[in-house]
Amino acid sequence: MANIEQKEVHLLTLKVMRLSKPGFQIAAPVLCESDDIPADVLLGGSTPSSRLWGMGTEGFGLTSFLQLPTSFGILYLGETFTIYISVNNPSNIEVFAVSLKVELQTATQRIKLYDNTDTPISKFSSNESNDHVLQHEVKEGGVNILSCGVNYTKADGEKKNFRKFFRFQVMNPFSIVPKIYTLQNTIFLEASIENTTQSPIFLEFIKVEPTELFVCTDINPNTTSTPTIDNSLQLSKDIVYIKPGNSRQYLFKLTPKDPFSSDAKTATVVGRLEVVWRSTLGEVGRLQTVPLQRRIVLDDLELTLGSLPERVVLEQPFIVQCFVTNKGSKPLAPLLCVLKGSGHGIRVNGHQVKEVGTVEPNDQAVLQLEMFPVKPGMQKIGGLALHVYETPINTAVSPNNANPPRAFNFNNLADVFVHNS
Repeated sequence: MANIEQKEVHLLTLKVMRLSKPGFQIAAPVLCESDDIPADVLLGGSTPSSRLWGMGTEGFGLTSFLQLPTSFGILYLGETFTIYISVNNPSNIEVFAVSLKVELQTATQRIKLYDNTDTPISKFSSNESNDHVLQHEVKEGGVNILSCGVNYTKADGEKKNFRKFFRFQVMNPFSIVPKIYTLQNTIFLEASIENTTQSPIFLEFIKVEPTELFVCTDINPNTTSTPTIDNSLQLSKDIVYIKPGNSRQYLFKLTPKDPFSSDAKTATVVGRLEVVWRSTLGEVGRLQTVPLQRRIVLDDLELTLGSLPERVVLEQPFIVQCFVTNKGSKPLAPLLCVLKGSGHGIRVNGHQVKEVGTVEPNDQAVLQLEMFPVKPGMQKIGGLALHVYETPINTAVSPNNANPPRAFNFNNLADVFVHNS
């Protein structure tokens, strides 16, 4: 006779249930006009304020009942995973040394949610139960496995144990597409947030957490509320409603704390984007992106202007300071040249070529330029270039026999308003 292996029956039972908000019970709405046949029944003989019955909440199919979830449901990144675990002794036999161990296993780590192995329940009587409510903020997507293990000892000293596994999928609630634009020392971050869930989402809070090198400014109109002092979140009238499949764009400006810091100019990571949202029934979720990176294309030389006058008058010269920064790895001796045919309303007054001198790596040279405004209104200061020759040359002699220089052009350095008088 073949041996038939039977499943072992334990004295204890383990029940696991996910705790989540209930949903609204939906019923198909019945609409009719006041002169229809069922109007007397639906309207109850009263005269409606509208000729169409169903213009109120009943027209949306909403009832006055709430419906408990019938399945595990969908879990999204950033949500708080809440479970109810109950260990019961339905038998009439007393057991001893009862312990429970609950772990959440992701693709990269194993997280301990509860473990009383070191301090088990010494005596577990008949019909006794041990209940726990555990919470964990989900921070990793993909397949997650909830592992629950129970150990106990029978009255005759025999040790027993059993385990249960619950596998579920964690989805991403948003599709976030960041775009980073660099304009001189200013970084603009555009974030497109698309709702990829199956229900509407209410964006409550969105911000950029910059690195220690930058300061972030939110330049979005009607931004949402910020966390309160006790680190809790409060609803505000500016909460953004996003339907499934819809998206919304946000814009942030990041500036370096030190405008002349070489670390800020060469930094590829600018920060992280944090989003806080609520579901239709108020459940809170938090999501933080991976570090946002930008592409760096650095020139060896940088030219900036400073000490611009408050008032510039037409055909009256004024002085500006030029800062030449060497961002390369070796000393450079550039020449400051004026580009021909620039056509700007403010031109350089004097020699068209100026020697800057030797600038060491990560150092800066300062020289003064006399500018002459020739057109009124808003004018640009530009049309300048830094030329670097591989071999030193005499600035007073045309370098016909020298190798072609490396040119760094600067066509838009500043905007200045020129007054007529």
